[in-house]
Amino acid sequence: NGNVISYNGTDATGIRTSTKVAAVDLDSDGLDIDFTDATETPADIRAAWVQLVKTLRVDNNVGGDITFYISAEIETNFQRFYGTDAGDTGKTIMQVLKELAGVADIKVDRTLSGNEVVGGVLNAQYIRPLVGMAVSTVPLFRANPMDAYNYMTWANVGLEIRTDYTGKTGWLYAREIG
Repeated sequence: NGNVISYNGTDATGIRTSTKVAAVDLDSDGLDIDFTDATETPADIRAAWVQLVKTLRVDNNVGGDITFYISAEIETNFQRFYGTDAGDTGKTIMQVLKELAGVADIKVDRTLSGNEVVGGVLNAQYIRPLVGMAVSTVPLFRANPMDAYNYMTWANVGLEIRTDYTGKTGWLYAREIG
């Protein structure tokens, strides 16, 4: 989410709150898919996932493979078999989605919940950490020889989500907006 900090008129943002991340609407005004819903057909899930890949690979002209992060609820639903026949011992929905062109991997992120998906290319061309100050540890004053040792530790680290001069990005955040 990013911390709510403003410095010299610039607000700190995270992947969920940045204007430099492609926002994908998963409710009825957008892709109309609930990846956590067990009644969604595997074919509908695959078609919606292809649209997520298209958002970065086609709409934003990204050439790298995308790593997706999903909630635990989505992971649970993606463990269903892709085939529709009873007793199907084929691939799961997750395995089918990982095989799509442009998908590097699908991982679970425990900070996501419900129908939330984050995806991006893990390359400094699109995202990188910014270190404004290295981790510093300073001992606090001890008035007596038997006082406990206490330290203050701090750092200044941020996240830079990069776009090209036309505003095209290598990261997306998909959720139900409406």
